[in-house]
Amino acid sequence: MAVMSEIDAIRELERILSSLEDPAVRKRVLDWACSKYSLVKPKDPTTADTETPAKKAKDGGKKRKHKKVERPALSIVKELNLKPKDKKSFRELVNEKQPKDRQDVASLAVYYLQKVLETPNISINHIYTCFKDIGYRVFSYYDRALRNVSARKGWIDTKDLNDIKMTPVGENYIEHDLPRAAKQNSK
Repeated sequence: MAVMSEIDAIRELERILSSLEDPAVRKRVLDWACSKYSLVKPKDPTTADTETPAKKAKDGGKKRKHKKVERPALSIVKELNLKPKDKKSFRELVNEKQPKDRQDVASLAVYYLQKVLETPNISINHIYTCFKDIGYRVFSYYDRALRNVSARKGWIDTKDLNDIKMTPVGENYIEHDLPRAAKQNSK
C-alpha cells in the first residue's frame, strides 16, 4: 500500500464524506472513525456545558452520580436450537473459528444466528443464549458491550437491540480472518 501524504488523505476524506448526502450517516461514519483510531470526538456545540463555574464550585467539583439505567433481566431463548440437524452447531462453529475474546464470540453468535440459522430479529437474549450454550463468561451489560463492538469494530449493527444484524465488515472478519492462528501460519 502506497504511503499517502496528509494533504492527499484530507482530500480523499473530503471526497468520501461529500458523497454521503445524509448528515446523520456522515456523523456515524465520523464517529466510527474517531472511535476506531482512538480520537476524541469534537464537542457538539448544540450540547454545550450549561453548568456555570459558580455551580461547579458549589458542589466542590465533585462528579454527580448518574441514575442507574434499568436493564431488563436476561433470559435464555428456549425455542432457539443451537444444535440443528443438517447444520453446524454453534459450538462446532466456535471450535472451528477459535474466538479470542467476548467481542469475537458475540460477533460469531450474531453471524451464526443470522447466516446459519436465519433467525429473524436477533436480540440480546439470543446472544446471551449462545454464550450460555458454550459456557462462555457473559457480559455484565450486554447492551453496552454490543454497542461497543458495533462502534469499535464495526462487526455488528446495533441500531435496534431487538434486531441486531451482521455487517459486511463483520462477515468478512468471521469468514476470512478467524481463526487467527491458522491465518498467521499460512502467510
